[in-house]
Amino acid sequence: SITINAVVYTVASVRGDGKQITLTATAGVQTNVAYTATLALTARTGAFLDGYFIAARPDSKQFNISDLYEGLVWDPLEFGVKEGYPDNIASILADHEELWIFGDESTEVWRNTGNADFPFERDMSAFIHQGCVAWASPGRLNNGVAWLGGSQSGRITAWRAQGFMPVRISTHAVEQAWRSYSEVSDAIGFVYKLDGHEFWQLTFPAANATWEYDALTNLWHEKDSRDGAVYGRHRARCHGFTFGKHLVGDFDSGRIYEMSPTLYDDAASPIRRLRQAPHLSDEQLNHFFHRLQLDMETGSGVADPEMSLEWSDDGGHTWSTPITITAGALNDYKKRVIWRRLGKSRDRVFRVSSTAAIPHTWINALIDVTKGTS
Repeated sequence: SITINAVVYTVASVRGDGKQITLTATAGVQTNVAYTATLALTARTGAFLDGYFIAARPDSKQFNISDLYEGLVWDPLEFGVKEGYPDNIASILADHEELWIFGDESTEVWRNTGNADFPFERDMSAFIHQGCVAWASPGRLNNGVAWLGGSQSGRITAWRAQGFMPVRISTHAVEQAWRSYSEVSDAIGFVYKLDGHEFWQLTFPAANATWEYDALTNLWHEKDSRDGAVYGRHRARCHGFTFGKHLVGDFDSGRIYEMSPTLYDDAASPIRRLRQAPHLSDEQLNHFFHRLQLDMETGSGVADPEMSLEWSDDGGHTWSTPITITAGALNDYKKRVIWRRLGKSRDRVFRVSSTAAIPHTWINALIDVTKGTS
């Protein structure tokens, strides 16, 4: 509908070039009327490929393209439809001259073939029976595409495409944690590269949690920020590398921060580092723990940084009171970080943590233990 002088008209026809319209109303037909109108194109995700701006409508199978190199001009007849499976478009992403169209339960790949009627056509050999469960999760990772997905068979799984073959990169433990969340469709993802590693950071706002995947080591870790005395989701909601810096946007304050391994606090709040060991158990016999040594870099940052050790003897349900020691003076590069006389247990889990403002290089942990007979 278009309103002219307080009269609401309906578009009856549009000329082929889109510059002339015919309107109808109860007052009669008006042709070639000068008009101004704002026709909104509703979209949830977008991309740019081969000079075209591309927008995907929410709760629809349709995606629209703009005029070539003209993001303000959209012909309503220039659209494509996800057609390989009867699910709606969840998200779109442009990567390696290809347009990835993620549905709720399946994924299609389209290419610019230069077709005169509509430039993008579906690659019939690139169909994936895994969809996207969180529209803001897809990202370009390690020369491929990663997303949080699922299908008719089940969800939630993190996938990375190897060619057009989805490869599962989430672990059973990580997926179990995600299943405990009340909502996962709100997950927000971005990718960044740092010190030779490529990371995919996923934040779950409703669950107040952030996870990060290292594509080099294929390992996951949790990432958090401190708000008062409470730890929750990481501050960074979005990321951009510019001016030679990794810049991230704070979801809470709207501020922009630099993210760097040489910055040892989180917007003036301490950063908690925590590493937990696997269970130490053998035939449910008592084990006597004489000492635990943390092999780490010492002598840098601040003097006498505090390192804490605690343990659980009941499978991680409860934890001991932390034992805190210091990692030595500045320039004391030979300092050894050792906890002694750690008691006995049939099933022990250790974990080390620190909020010290130092470069945290934890290489290994060494345990001196004697196996009992009962």
